[in-house]
Amino acid sequence: MPCYRGARVTHRPHRNTSRDTNQADIADELRNAGFEVLDVSPLGGKVLDLLVIGYDVGQGRIVMRMVEVKVPGEESNLTDDEAEMLCKWPDVCVLAAAAEDVLRVYGRIA
Repeated sequence: MPCYRGARVTHRPHRNTSRDTNQADIADELRNAGFEVLDVSPLGGKVLDLLVIGYDVGQGRIVMRMVEVKVPGEESNLTDDEAEMLCKWPDVCVLAAAAEDVLRVYGRIA
């Protein structure tokens, strides 16, 4: 079922409400770039870590995306729910190890 770029799915539910160590930094950098960022990670399940709202240069409008934050080097360590969401909604969900990953999707950097 998981089809997200060769992810190693851990077959565990997303019940761990601890945040990745880089999550606060990513959220702060996105806020400083003008995005609205909501931490929804405590919800778990198929809800990814951050809800990010901002102007998408390519689409020319405000877009809301869900962001799954992973520590660099751990991007392939996804739960079943995370992998499903990233696979099922590739235009809406973003996997990020740094704020630049999100900024790139919004067309803010090349």
